[in-house]
Amino acid sequence: DLTIHTHNGCVEGEGSIALSPSNGQEPYQYVWSNGATGVNNTGLNSGNYAVTLIDAHGCTLSQNMVIHNSTPVIDNSIVHNVICNGGENGSINVTVAQGNPTYTYTWNNGATGSTVSDLAAGNYQVTVTDINGCSTFGHFYVTEPQALEITADIDADFGNNDGKIKLTVNGGTPGYTFEWSNGATTQNIGELEAGTYTVTITDANGCVTEMDFVVENETTANTISLMDVSLFLSPNPSDGDVRIKWKGAASQLIIVNQMGSVILTKKIFNTQTTEVLDLPSGLYSVKVIGVNGSTASRQLVII
Repeated sequence: DLTIHTHNGCVEGEGSIALSPSNGQEPYQYVWSNGATGVNNTGLNSGNYAVTLIDAHGCTLSQNMVIHNSTPVIDNSIVHNVICNGGENGSINVTVAQGNPTYTYTWNNGATGSTVSDLAAGNYQVTVTDINGCSTFGHFYVTEPQALEITADIDADFGNNDGKIKLTVNGGTPGYTFEWSNGATTQNIGELEAGTYTVTITDANGCVTEMDFVVENETTANTISLMDVSLFLSPNPSDGDVRIKWKGAASQLIIVNQMGSVILTKKIFNTQTTEVLDLPSGLYSVKVIGVNGSTASRQLVII
């Protein structure tokens, strides 16, 4: 009888075959197809091997063997990225070829299968090891969309349902839809009375963000009324661009910086709104003068 132990290596030249003869008459002779003569045949490349065992009585026994040296490789991978910012629904699936099954999988997050799920955005690594201890490594990155960023330019209501909310939306996955608490479905809404308005924004991936905005009236925090003229600044604080709106018959707009220097004076007959752009950071006083000499002023902060 002849018991054969084959070992497949990870690379060529690592294969080996060990023989355990029994029931014959020692000593034995070993005639290998690759010219080896011992009971163990080592340093083998992948291929077919044959051995003939001859005992002391001249009895023979022949056997054929196959050596398959191979390291597993990740043949294919599928990465599903996170759908919404901050979510944990990413996944990675790997398909392994070569090597010698069965494979084990060790992920850096503790998972142990060929598929790992419920992933947040980040870097993931897997070690795949076959039955012979041969290993390969895979590195993957699960992404996520940017957080949805919403800014609003809001005009106050001056008593005529003339408030407005203009949205700027970035991030998420473009293809946004809008649902307002007043039933509107457009990005920007107008003809608003003073009050709170809620918008629900859904991006192309179905990620939902909800925000509230307040349309003020002429007596709220950003408005000061003096006699026949009232003034509103939006936004305030601002990043340099500000919309100035007033109610009443006004004749002149004046902006003074915190050093007391007049940086802008403007005639404003027959208008109700104007924009001032690219103001540097600082504290300003904005004043509107009515045709009858009444004034309205407001402090403006540029950040």
